[in-house]
Amino acid sequence: MFLNKLEINGFGKLKNLDIPLKKGINIIYGNNESGKSTIQRFIKGIIYGLYKKKGSNELISEYLKYKPWDSYSGYNGSLEYILDNNRKFRIERDFEIGFVKVFDENFIDVTNTFNYSKFTKDIMIGETHLGINYSCFEKISFIKQLEVGIGNDSQSDILNRITNIYQSGFEDVSHTKIREIIKSIVLNYIGTDKTSVRPLNIVNNKIDKLKERKENLNKLRSDFIESEIEINKLSILELQKNTELNLIEEKIVILKLEILSSDTINKIIKLKEAYDFCKSYEDEVKIIEEKIKDFEITIKENANFSAYDSDDVENMMIAFYEQSSIEKELDSIKNNIDEKYAVLDEVKYNDIYQIFSNKENLEIEDVRNKLNIMEKKIKEEKSIEIDMREDLNKYMFIERILLGSTLSFVLISFLIVVLKSFMKLDIPIAVFIVHPVTLTTLFLFIYFSIQKNKKGTKINKLLIDEINRKSKIENLEEEFKIINNEMIEKMKRMKLLDYNDYVFKKEQYVKLMEKCNLTEHEIDNLEQEHAMESRKINLIQNSIKEILFSVGIISIDENYIDEDHVREFKFGVTKYKGTEPSIKYSKQRVEDLKLNIENYKKQATIIYGEEIEDISYLSEIINKLEDESILHKNEISRLIENSEIKSDFEQLLDSDSKLDKKIELENKLFGIRKELVDIKIKKNDLTSLAKSFNFNESDLQNIEGEIISYEEKKSDLEKKAKILNLTLNLLDEANNELRVNFVPKLNNKVGEYSKIITNNRYNDIRIKEDLNIKLKSVDAKKIVGLEYLSMGTIDQIYLSLRLAVANFMSKNEKLPIIIDEAFSLYDDIRMREVLMLLNNISKENQVILFICKDNEVNFTKKYCNVNNYIDLNTYVKESQLLGIDRK
Repeated sequence: MFLNKLEINGFGKLKNLDIPLKKGINIIYGNNESGKSTIQRFIKGIIYGLYKKKGSNELISEYLKYKPWDSYSGYNGSLEYILDNNRKFRIERDFEIGFVKVFDENFIDVTNTFNYSKFTKDIMIGETHLGINYSCFEKISFIKQLEVGIGNDSQSDILNRITNIYQSGFEDVSHTKIREIIKSIVLNYIGTDKTSVRPLNIVNNKIDKLKERKENLNKLRSDFIESEIEINKLSILELQKNTELNLIEEKIVILKLEILSSDTINKIIKLKEAYDFCKSYEDEVKIIEEKIKDFEITIKENANFSAYDSDDVENMMIAFYEQSSIEKELDSIKNNIDEKYAVLDEVKYNDIYQIFSNKENLEIEDVRNKLNIMEKKIKEEKSIEIDMREDLNKYMFIERILLGSTLSFVLISFLIVVLKSFMKLDIPIAVFIVHPVTLTTLFLFIYFSIQKNKKGTKINKLLIDEINRKSKIENLEEEFKIINNEMIEKMKRMKLLDYNDYVFKKEQYVKLMEKCNLTEHEIDNLEQEHAMESRKINLIQNSIKEILFSVGIISIDENYIDEDHVREFKFGVTKYKGTEPSIKYSKQRVEDLKLNIENYKKQATIIYGEEIEDISYLSEIINKLEDESILHKNEISRLIENSEIKSDFEQLLDSDSKLDKKIELENKLFGIRKELVDIKIKKNDLTSLAKSFNFNESDLQNIEGEIISYEEKKSDLEKKAKILNLTLNLLDEANNELRVNFVPKLNNKVGEYSKIITNNRYNDIRIKEDLNIKLKSVDAKKIVGLEYLSMGTIDQIYLSLRLAVANFMSKNEKLPIIIDEAFSLYDDIRMREVLMLLNNISKENQVILFICKDNEVNFTKKYCNVNNYIDLNTYVKESQLLGIDRK
């Protein structure tokens, strides 16, 4: 690939500058501040565009930095280049409005054949044709000012650059540093098993503490329930003892059936209480289980949303509002187009434009020229007529002379005859006849007669020509008058005062035409921009429609998307994601309720004294106990009312056996009372202990929620750590592959270049895996290390390495090598050797040298085949002057 022509209409301080380039070596010479760096940045900008955002180390953005100094100049230009397959392309870019067009060799617009970058929002010209992005193009093709020179770090600086090239292929990209950065990110922002205060460790510690607290709460809940059960047992025991006590105390006055009935009633109360709680818990379980079914139905109905999360919702919202923003911008562009069309209509309906848009009205100037030609021709014909008049007068003058001479000689002859008659001279006639005067007169008369006939013929011809010439002139003047009258009549119809008014208004018409053409061009640009923005909207809409269709919100043939669709998507995702924890909590609640039911069943078992497996069976027991209680009461009433039974009780109480029984019961009463005191003490202790537990079911649920949250954070951190560790592995694999595939070829190419650049002193170079660089010295006939070489030789080796990397990194195309003041520190010998290498490289790669010193130019021309030389010091000024004249 080589650059063919640069056209800089406005870029930085450069304007109206056309720079032709050729294959082989090109020299662009210029003093400092003459625009060399600006031209280099224009080459990169025209292919990859300019960044409108400033970098972290920049005071202003590239877009503002290279905006033309002259506000009247356009911020645009073009580049023609030819690929290795001889296909020719032309890039036209307007940096002001971000407009770019690409044409092929047939001027066919191929802009739409390129993909758009989602980062720069620009078409990917360099990525498509060259196979590399902006960063690679800058690193491969451009060797910047003093970049190959020895700096303050001298040898170590070059060794660091060589190390980076060996590891990554680029001198300013270090595989080791990148690896350390990733490891540092894993260590500092995620953490490992060996760290203690990193995010992952903090999350793990928090999870452990929450689990420990949960375990303590579960244990506390278990202890609390056991305490409640024990208290219930003690209460039952206390009740039993009290019953027994009452039976003993009232045994004399109340029959055992009375005591038994009371005990049964107490059981019924406790069992009813247990039954009511269990029943309410079972009802709640049924309600919750129905809710779980509803939740599961919701999950099933919204299963389409399972593949999406809140990030997808946020991205869709951003895309939708970005679409709205672009639509507003499209409306603005459309309004601008309408305004331009209004300007165009204003121009086209202008009276002057209407008059001169008729081509017949523009023929006045041709008629004027024709009249000028006719006027000139009339003058020429009149001049010829005057000449002919002078000839005629001349011939007539000669004729008069001849006639006078003839008459004079005739008169003389006549006088002689008269004298002869009056003076009576006897002069013989023969003497008179042969007299010289007579002969002369006769001769002259004959001669004059002949000449007179000749002159008469000539004069007649001149007279005829003069008549014809006058007729021709009259015809021309008549035609001139007719045409002139027609022109005056046409100018009157055009409402023109005179020809000067015609010229003045025609100039106005030309200006109106220029304004019309400029407006039409602006309309074309705006319509192209409108088309580009419309394509962006289509891309956004297609991405949104694809998601909405996948979840069933819209049909496949539905084109219109509004905010309700996006909200429906958000609601579906939120509903699906919100239902999962609700199901989890509901299931946990069911388990807790079932556990409470089991606890009350155990209490009922203790109260009733038999195993109760089903709560419905407890209802039958209560009914049974109620029936028994009624029977007991009826029996007691019957016994009390039965006098015989009363007498039996009185006999029983009065009998000796009853007294013994009474003593026995009193002793037993004492023991029971002591037991009741112990029961009350234990019961109070257990009640105090239960109150000290301070257990709250909501605390346990909150802790479980926190554990889930921290588990998600832990999963996210572990996922990021896994990705970064995978990146490290891929980076190491890529580095190993680079060493295996790239370095041996690089060694050969560096040796080839070094052989030329060092005048065959070092032609074999090896870069080992430990970055120990060895060279084969032809002079010393041995292998030497880089540390034994001079700084100048190290610098030459580095340049060879730099050019070799450029050769191998040009995968798709042989890219141009652009060198900017790279040899300012070289001596004459080293300069000659470098130029010989560049001359050799220029057979395949286009080489463009930016030079500011005359001696470097002379050296280059001496040792290289220079195909193109441009002196910016004069070329820029001449181009700008031509640009001013052109305007």
